[in-house]
Amino acid sequence: MNARPENLPRRQAAPETQSDFLAALVDALEEQVSVIDEDGRIIYVNAAWQRFGEENGIPPGADWLGSNYLETCRQARGDRIAQRVARSVEHMLSAPPGSSVTVEYPCHSPTAQRWFLMRATRMTTGEGRFVVIVHENITRRKQAEQRVAALALHDPLTGLPNRRAFNQELSRAWSRCRRSHSPLSLLSIDVDHFKKINDTFGHPAGDACLKSVARIIRRHARRPGDLAARVGGEEFFLLLPDTEVGMAHHIAGHLHQAISHQGGAKGVPHATLTASIGLVGVIPRHDLRPEVLLTAADVALYAAKREGRNRIMLGVA
Repeated sequence: MNARPENLPRRQAAPETQSDFLAALVDALEEQVSVIDEDGRIIYVNAAWQRFGEENGIPPGADWLGSNYLETCRQARGDRIAQRVARSVEHMLSAPPGSSVTVEYPCHSPTAQRWFLMRATRMTTGEGRFVVIVHENITRRKQAEQRVAALALHDPLTGLPNRRAFNQELSRAWSRCRRSHSPLSLLSIDVDHFKKINDTFGHPAGDACLKSVARIIRRHARRPGDLAARVGGEEFFLLLPDTEVGMAHHIAGHLHQAISHQGGAKGVPHATLTASIGLVGVIPRHDLRPEVLLTAADVALYAAKREGRNRIMLGVA
């Protein structure tokens, strides 16, 4: 279809008619707007669409009119988002008037992460069927969502991942190690007599001690797959994928010593702060669940407490 609807805005130097006024309004939008005919050919773009094209490598002054939006999407065969957009727009061409569909997608540049929302809306006039396509920059919204998601998965005091985040990562690490038949080790760490520290030195000092311990545990999560987490008041986990028990015990020894010598805070002597550690390792199997590792680590930790605290106890899964 080559016909252009007579009521479609045309761009002029000055908005002297209703059509020109509407064109000026659409050009004032930050969203990128185009209209395609039933064959997928672009018959209108606004100023924001042209600017975005130029910002992403399209030569200035390029003539968009007549180029086929759908074919451009279809030709991007390795791009699943482009294929999804093409299918969505094609569906709108046969949908009832006023119908719309949206697709969220990332569109990162070399210097920044960006996200957009594509909205395709069916429009019918006496000239035929058309689809209005609007691309809206939703980067700020996505960044806000990411910040909220990060807060939901992190402990606000220490900045470490919380129990929810730990459980998610444990499930992933368990699956990876099960597939590769690799060992998975876990340290369950509890600050000794923490209530007494709070009662003696005050809660601000106790919080400072927890932050100090968190920093020490984080330093011992050296590899990309390692995870340090705060899972309770004075309880921490250190997850060590691809780490057999002997190496995990070596790491636990360094960690235990570091807490005793460096884990204090202002007004709290280093010697006052100690930790009990339960250590367990296993090679994940199909007939085992990740909870086996957690239970065994807890049993080892409570054994360390029964033996007088300030020590490392090895458990069996």
